[in-house]
Amino acid sequence: MLAHHAASIVGILLALLMGVSGCETCGVIFGSEITNPLLQTRWFLRRLGLYDGLLGDAVDLLFISLFATVRVGVGTVMFYCELTSPRTRLVMKLGGVAMYGLAWVFMVDIARFGYKKSRAKYKRWRENPQLKDSNAQKLDGQE
Repeated sequence: MLAHHAASIVGILLALLMGVSGCETCGVIFGSEITNPLLQTRWFLRRLGLYDGLLGDAVDLLFISLFATVRVGVGTVMFYCELTSPRTRLVMKLGGVAMYGLAWVFMVDIARFGYKKSRAKYKRWRENPQLKDSNAQKLDGQE
């Protein structure tokens, strides 16, 4: 996360000082920060004890979908355009490589999180009917 913020700051400073790639820099920062409100919502839900439920699942699903769509999907198109553009300076292209690489590092982490969470939910769902059956057998045996 520190590398992401450091690269963002350096990118903004370079765009301002060199007077180039302002549009691309704004697009990258926008794409990088568009998921931030969902991360903050997740944090607040945890603090309020409301995360373990449908609302927490919805926020996580929306976060993963938005991250994959914007940072990886749209980001790939922007990255390609930046690399193939003859007007973009080499230092800005290198910054784009760094930001794109970080986006993929985060995507792998988020995919792992999504896999673990969905696997745990599925496991609980599979075990839940078994609990109901064992409780019904206990009740039948006690009567």
